Amino acid sequence: WEQRWYLVAEPLNRKNPTVYALERISNLQLTGQSVFPSPYINAQSYFEGCYGVNHEDCDPMLITLKVYGSQVDYVRARPVHASQEVEQGDGWSIFSYWLKPSYNFYQALLWHREKVKVLAPECVREEMREIVQEINKLYFSTKN
Repeated sequence: WEQRWYLVAEPLNRKNPTVYALERISNLQLTGQSVFPSPYINAQSYFEGCYGVNHEDCDPMLITLKVYGSQVDYVRARPVHASQEVEQGDGWSIFSYWLKPSYNFYQALLWHREKVKVLAPECVREEMREIVQEINKLYFSTKN
């Protein structure tokens, strides 16, 4: 993901798999203990509906975005997610995705700046509002 390597592993002391960024692993120690891959999980099903390497503990949802101007061509050429579907308008397009919203997904939306608007669902719109309000505080607060 984004030119980084990750390890998905099931730590012995946890119930669920964990995603580890390889460049952040330190103090790795090999043991003589044998472990085997879980027969209940595979990468395809584990990351289904995910955006990036974040594994959100929620069901995928239909997310629709309205993209404006020159960003329409960019989003069409470089889809945000493999589930992307497009409805074209005049100077804008509606892009639909079936995924689990995550930190990485919100970062991708913010990358498009004022050229993207979340239309649905309301929980994703609300999260974007909260993010923008926090950014707004950084730039319009009277404190440094």
